Amino acid sequence: MADRWQDLNQQAIECMQKGKIDEAIGYGLEALEAARSEYGDKHESVAVSLNNMGELHRLEGNYPEAENVLLQSADVSEALHGKQSLEVGETLMNLAELYFSQQRFDDAEPLMERVIAVYQEQSSDEPSLMASVYNTCGSMYLGAGRMEPARDLFEKAQTVVEEHKSDEAPELGPILKSLAVIDRQTGDLEGAEKKLRRALVIYENSISPEHPEFAGILTHLAEVYFAKGYLQAAEPLLKQGIDIYKNSLDEKSPETGMALDRLATLYAATGRIDQAEPMFQEVIDIFKSSLGSGHPALAETQNTLAEMYIDKGQFDDAFELLEASLQAREK
Repeated sequence: MADRWQDLNQQAIECMQKGKIDEAIGYGLEALEAARSEYGDKHESVAVSLNNMGELHRLEGNYPEAENVLLQSADVSEALHGKQSLEVGETLMNLAELYFSQQRFDDAEPLMERVIAVYQEQSSDEPSLMASVYNTCGSMYLGAGRMEPARDLFEKAQTVVEEHKSDEAPELGPILKSLAVIDRQTGDLEGAEKKLRRALVIYENSISPEHPEFAGILTHLAEVYFAKGYLQAAEPLLKQGIDIYKNSLDEKSPETGMALDRLATLYAATGRIDQAEPMFQEVIDIFKSSLGSGHPALAETQNTLAEMYIDKGQFDDAFELLEASLQAREK
């Protein structure tokens, strides 16, 4: 029976990784039933299955059921390992992420504080794990638009990495990028540029210049230059980032689409409408295939291209795009 649970659990994970959520849920439910049948309600396999089901229900958009099974998972782990165990901390982090995605900040923040306290107590001799927790929690706050708590957590992650590894540790790259995003969004363009340049040096020494993470730094630096009005400096960075994304990911990846969207915006801002227009259309095609017809990024690009059509007097084309943009925002 143990082998059966392991097989079913692995099949659920593989289906989830492939984006086959319905199939993954089916295998996940079978795995949960197998674990309960063999071990009873209070067993590590049950806690793992419940935690996995929470992630699957979150991905399918069934938030009430995701919350229900994650709370069950936390209860099982607490009974087995205690309130301050890493197993409880992992499940509570997933629950906090669920609350953040629903903008339930009053529910999420106490959980986040508890998660951090658990990891501080249990992983004091594992600084890399603590830095990862700070970074993950900071990313949740950043995704929710909560800049100051996000900055505090990213800075803590930065301090841990610098103190226990080095000033050039690869782990600093994403932390510096996130801090740069906060600087840019709060108007500190000089701070953002400084952090991104440092991240570029770190990545040049630790990963290939053809890596998508390197492209991410280039495109973020281009965003800073764009905001500062340095459009000539931004353009080659965007082009380099797009080439890396196309070669390392996929020509129709969301990352490629986002970078193309910024380059098209740059072309439009510099009067190169004939270059911007087909590029915006390419971005729309990419977003439709990679993000789906209801994604906000798609609606925004459709709206931008519609405005260009209005300026050119192509009202029928503009109306079609505005209608599609409205439908996307309503999904």
